[in-house]
This record gives sequence, structure tokens and C-alpha cells, in this order.
Amino acid sequence: MVENSAQRPPIANRAARWLSVPFSALFALSAAVQLNDPDWLPWFVFYAAATATVLAAPRWERGWVPMCALCGITLAWAAVIGSSGLEPITWGELTGDLRMKTLNVERHREIGGLGLSLLLLSTVGLLAKAGARTSAIAPAPGEPLA
Repeated sequence: MVENSAQRPPIANRAARWLSVPFSALFALSAAVQLNDPDWLPWFVFYAAATATVLAAPRWERGWVPMCALCGITLAWAAVIGSSGLEPITWGELTGDLRMKTLNVERHREIGGLGLSLLLLSTVGLLAKAGARTSAIAPAPGEPLA
């Protein structure tokens, strides 16, 4: 059975769609656990926006645009936290007991969470962009090149 490639989205877009489901689930879980935090509101809004953006990006031709904006916000937020004067910490302090210890340890954890978020967001965003570009420039089989 031969499959019509004109009906299937490009591989990058299919990968972005596939990855968007578990990534959005992780962001939704992250948003939910923020409700137990003293400074929950900005983190909840960030993770809720990431959830929606990750789901929408590969399903919308320009979905990579808000994804890039959210990546920029993520980088800026991490830079602001990092500029607050962090002291070095050990791996044990970072990954041990997850209750709030010191503001310094909490800031390191926040930067780590933002870094992981940036990795997930940029992966789906780049795949969505590649898929949108490929579908925009590749003519359907049998169509003449422009």
C-alpha cells in the first residue's frame, strides 16, 4: 500500500506533534504543583502558557512565533534570577530534600526548571518551525515548482 505523502505533514511537524503531548503534560503537572508554592502565580501562569503553547505550536503554521516569545521570556527570567547574586551550592543541596531550604538553593532550582523548560520549548518550537517551513516550500506531488 502506497501512502500519499501530500496528506501527511512533514516528519519534523509529526515529531513536534508527538512530543507536544508528553511535554504539555509535564508543563501542566508543573503548573498544578505550583499552587502549593508561596510565589505560585507567576510560575503557574508561565507553566500554563507553556502547556498551551507546546500543544498549539505544531498544529498552527505560525505556532513557532509564540514559542520563540516564550523562550525569550524564559531566558530573560533566568537571567533576572541569576543576576540576584547566587552563591555556589552542592548537588546534594540542589537535589536532596525538596522543601525550601534557603533562597539561594531555591533560586538555583528555579533556574534549573527554567533551563529544562527552555530545552522542551525550543525542541518543539524548532521542530514546528522546520515542519512549517518544509510544508510551505514543498509542492504537493505532481504540482509544478514555482
